[in-house]
Amino acid sequence: LSVSGAPERILELSKKIEINGQQKKLSTKELQKLKKKLANLTGQGFRVIGLGYKKVSSENNLREACRDFTFVGLVALKDPLREDAKEALQICKKAGLKLIIATGDHKRTAQAVAQELGLKVNDHEILQGKDLDRLSDKEFAKTVKKIKIYARVEPKHKMRIISAWQGQGKVVAMTGDGVNDAPALKKADIGLALGSGTEVAKEASDLILLDDSFSIIVAAVREGRVILDNIRKAICYVLADSFTSVVLIGFAKIIFGWPLPILPVQILWNNFVEDTLPNISYAFEPGEKDVMKRKPNPAHTSLFTREMKVLIFATGLIDEFIILGLFWFLWKHLGLDLAYVRTMVFGAISLDTAFVVYCYKNLRKNIWQINPFSNKWLNISSLLVFVFFALAIYFPFFQKILHTVALGIGDWIILISLGVVSMFLIEITKWYFISRHQVE
Repeated sequence: LSVSGAPERILELSKKIEINGQQKKLSTKELQKLKKKLANLTGQGFRVIGLGYKKVSSENNLREACRDFTFVGLVALKDPLREDAKEALQICKKAGLKLIIATGDHKRTAQAVAQELGLKVNDHEILQGKDLDRLSDKEFAKTVKKIKIYARVEPKHKMRIISAWQGQGKVVAMTGDGVNDAPALKKADIGLALGSGTEVAKEASDLILLDDSFSIIVAAVREGRVILDNIRKAICYVLADSFTSVVLIGFAKIIFGWPLPILPVQILWNNFVEDTLPNISYAFEPGEKDVMKRKPNPAHTSLFTREMKVLIFATGLIDEFIILGLFWFLWKHLGLDLAYVRTMVFGAISLDTAFVVYCYKNLRKNIWQINPFSNKWLNISSLLVFVFFALAIYFPFFQKILHTVALGIGDWIILISLGVVSMFLIEITKWYFISRHQVE
């Protein structure tokens, strides 16, 4: 009967040792020598397996036969780290991600690997599976945040580790490759199976790392954060624009009893023609430079952040009062033709898009702190806003549908100036609330 496994366990079950083909009793001196050798190998990061055997008859009960082995020796295996692993771990630390090592290997092996990765781990930050068994769930919940390495763990231990972190309100991602990893991969919020792993592990996971590279996880986290940022920018832009139209019509028609400052067909043109391309172009934002230096959002964080609410409300009010003032001045004060005034209001809302679209490139920084022209699709869509508005006011077909009139160069200067002023006021509002939030 041949056995292999954790050296300390094989040694516990052994009574003899084989040296140069000769069996002799496993003395305390030999045992200490082997333990010293084991500590030396594991301290260097080797994965160590103990080997033993026993001569049994076919009539022996297997459970009873699994004792009194003859110890043969140790096999040391080196599983080298990938070159990109250390760099990926440093990025994770900056991004606020906590790395936990849960392994069936010896604690010194895991500790040596962690140190090779640049992760300093003290003895009190290591917990073995047998020690975890002695802790109640309540006791474990108090210590789980302090533990960086779990050694000699079994599948049930991995389940407890995941449950404990989820109980702290954390989002847990788990990597694994074996059949025994499947329950934990299933329980984790995000199960990540290695491409070289078993089919059972792959079926139980949410994602499969085709090249087994830890850096892919880091890249996926970054991409996820960029996507979420861009979704928020697009939502913020659309809602702010819609809020402006609603407040403008509400104040002019309902509160002041004035004629509609902008017609429904013009609002539809602005929403479908002027706003669509800028909104789509946010999907191509390259990502902010500090995206992997932020702390993770708590679980169940709302899609609407504080910055978004401030921007939507501030943009709506700023644009509404500027455009409402323009309508009052041209129609009420100067008494100009209503079709011309509505064309100017339509132009103010449309061309405003070409400028304020840059205010949403970064919800945490001002436009002068970033490169506003880093997204070529946003630049193109901003230019097309001018083209589409020109079509709306100069082509007879669109003039008839949209009830617009042709504007002169002076009108264009006024509309562009209003867009610049609107962008400036929004950026001032961003600066105030961002700086206040940072102080708090």
